[in-house]
Amino acid sequence: MRDFTYHERQFLNALDDECVRFLVVGSWAPALHGLALEPADLDVLIGTDPGNVQAFLRVWDRMEPVNYRRTLRDAPALFIQIPVTLGTSHADALTAVRGVDFTPAWQRRELRAVGDLQVPVLARVDLIAALESSERQQDRERLALLQQQH
Repeated sequence: MRDFTYHERQFLNALDDECVRFLVVGSWAPALHGLALEPADLDVLIGTDPGNVQAFLRVWDRMEPVNYRRTLRDAPALFIQIPVTLGTSHADALTAVRGVDFTPAWQRRELRAVGDLQVPVLARVDLIAALESSERQQDRERLALLQQQH
């Protein structure tokens, strides 16, 4: 598994500095649970309570040009995917993940080390729920591999 890039580390440290409650999801989550796969972009699930969203927006202001803000502030949808450019890569901040309720998932979170950085990731039970709820073939394959682990 690769280490976080310099810009991914900057983003994760900024989330931590602003006390944003977030969980690493997407391809990083199964990799952090021991699956032998190379994570793609960085996806984080953020809690949607007003204080947490404001803290996230402070991070976003530091990481993104102003024109991206309209995606979050004007979007009427319950699910919002917020692109965050990180040098040559990017991250997606998500307000929902199918099969996962943020508050109990946050309470069950696990801290995993990537290099010298500790990041909160979905607990195994929540990762399995997310993968089971997904309609993507790659997630079905990851679910099968994860279930073979134990």
